[in-house]
Amino acid sequence: AKFTIDGVEYNVSANEGQNQVHGGFYGFDSKLFDAKIKGNKVEMTYVSPDGEEGFPGELTSVISFQLTNENELILDYRATTTKATPINLSNHVYFNLEGHKAGKNGDHLISVFSDTYVPIDEALLPKGDGELATVNGTIFDFQNPTLVRKVINDFIVSCYSFGDRGTRKHVARLENPTNGRYIDVFTTEPGLDVYFSSRMKPNLYGKDGAMYGPFEDGGVCLIPMQLPSGINMPNFPDTILRPEEIYTQRTIYKFGVK
Repeated sequence: AKFTIDGVEYNVSANEGQNQVHGGFYGFDSKLFDAKIKGNKVEMTYVSPDGEEGFPGELTSVISFQLTNENELILDYRATTTKATPINLSNHVYFNLEGHKAGKNGDHLISVFSDTYVPIDEALLPKGDGELATVNGTIFDFQNPTLVRKVINDFIVSCYSFGDRGTRKHVARLENPTNGRYIDVFTTEPGLDVYFSSRMKPNLYGKDGAMYGPFEDGGVCLIPMQLPSGINMPNFPDTILRPEEIYTQRTIYKFGVK
């Protein structure tokens, strides 16, 4: 759990074996954000002090959530830092189009509009210096609508590559043919992580006392992000944010019914 920036090595907290995931033992998911209502948006701000979980620089992150009349949930991210630091902000929302209390729902169809993904090793890290491989002929091929229950038992996690960063791309669709509900995912990020709730901790309870996992196919994560471990992968795009720069990204979840 380390990286080097401008010749300086930084050791960050290792909360998964020798590696770090989700920002460390107390990542942003466990932090209390300042919240403000601004028009039709909710804006969340968190200032991460220099050295938190081992990361250099005071990082100020502002994330806004906006619901539109076009049935869109828009997430805008903005961040600045006082020292050069790696950054890869995202969310980990699970979707169940049958309803949050539905439990198992193997009728989800998933489509990911990419023909390349990031192969991983036994530690779930990208192989080599950051390899990309074709999805063709693999369990990771979701270029056409794929029934979740057909892949859930063998699928661990996968990050799909979409090339550039900064331009809006239609990266995925999740749909439920039973009730016609669907979600289209658009993002400016170069990657999309796909994860299923079968890997969730047991007896995890959500709103109204509903148990969310682990279910065979109770929910699907569609996580726009930069490519994983990019700071240590020479072949992946640069993930370093510097003091003179502003980090921005946008993700849109567009809901509909057929």
